[in-house]
Amino acid sequence: MCKVLTSLNVINRADQIRTKDGTVSSEQIRSVTLENVLVDIGATTLCLPGDVIVQLGLKLLKEVDVATAMGIGQARILVAKVILYKK
Repeated sequence: MCKVLTSLNVINRADQIRTKDGTVSSEQIRSVTLENVLVDIGATTLCLPGDVIVQLGLKLLKEVDVATAMGIGQARILVAKVILYKK
C-alpha cells in the first residue's frame, strides 16, 4: 500500500463570494497552502487542523454523526474551497 501526498490550497469560500458584491477585495480572501498532505483516496471530506480553520475564519455549516475506527462521533461541516496541486 502506498502513500499519496500532495499540496493543496484551502480558500474561505464566503470571502470569495463576497468579492462579487464588493464587500471584500480579492486581496482580503483568506487562504492557506498546505504541503505534504496525506490523501485518503476513499474520503469524501477533508479534515483540517483547528488552527487552519481559525486562520481561514471558516463558519460552521452543521454537525453530523460519523462512524470511524474509534466508533461513532461528531464531525463539523464547514464551507471551504479546496484546490489540489498535481505533483
